Amino acid sequence: MNIYLFLKPSGSPQQPKRTKRGPTKKLVGRYIITEVAPDGEPIAPEVAAKKYIRQCGCLVRDHIPISIRLWKAYNPSEQRNAVPEREKEWLWNELKKNFTVPAELEESAKRWTLSKMAEQF
Repeated sequence: MNIYLFLKPSGSPQQPKRTKRGPTKKLVGRYIITEVAPDGEPIAPEVAAKKYIRQCGCLVRDHIPISIRLWKAYNPSEQRNAVPEREKEWLWNELKKNFTVPAELEESAKRWTLSKMAEQF
């Protein structure tokens, strides 16, 4: 009985070990958005703006059940399959716990944020 043993040559590159993505971590700290575009998108500082957008997606994924299929109901028959307005308001308030937006631009920032959440939904 012959036994064959195949060894990798020592000079061959090894494939990197793949790691799994972990759960999204809760954002810690307070970030101040100093500049907002006319459409409501946070612009500066860039680090805080990126965290703001990422946090929008995290909140939607973590708190809106997958059984809800629509962000907005366009007619009364779709109402039970859409995200309720109180949930959208709750998402906005949760985001405001970690981010400060200029008060005079808060309404446009809220409109942009909810549309971004709808996109990420």
